[in-house]
Amino acid sequence: MRDLGLNGRGFRVGAAAASIPLAAYAVVGAVPALRTRFVGPPEDAPLEWVLFRIPVGTVVTEELIFRSVLHSLSRSTFGPRWSPAFDSIVFGLWHWRVANGSLPAIAFTGASALVFDGLRQRGGGVVAPAMFHYAVNGGGAVLRSWVHRGA
Repeated sequence: MRDLGLNGRGFRVGAAAASIPLAAYAVVGAVPALRTRFVGPPEDAPLEWVLFRIPVGTVVTEELIFRSVLHSLSRSTFGPRWSPAFDSIVFGLWHWRVANGSLPAIAFTGASALVFDGLRQRGGGVVAPAMFHYAVNGGGAVLRSWVHRGA
């Protein structure tokens, strides 16, 4: 349980990290000029996305794959100095399809793996990066749905 970050530190680090994108989404939602820039095609079944697809299909899956299994394998193979770079490249390439092959989006996603890795280290497991990951993806889905409903 300790390796998963199921302790006070993991939840504290995760809550602090999650507050950053949630605060940013609150600002975007409150400022009409910013809100109009946050438009994309509406999600089908937004509640299903926020309550199931994002937490289970994305966050839990990716955190277990990348911050648990791959993290452990790459650290033992490449060492602590090079494993974050390897993990970032793999995480970015994992998102190739979702990013529609956009190299800047893939590079940004790969770089975000460094943030997730830092949260894993600070929180002592996968809870902190999972909380941040859910705040980014779930918060974005909520804001997008809210904007489409004519906020």
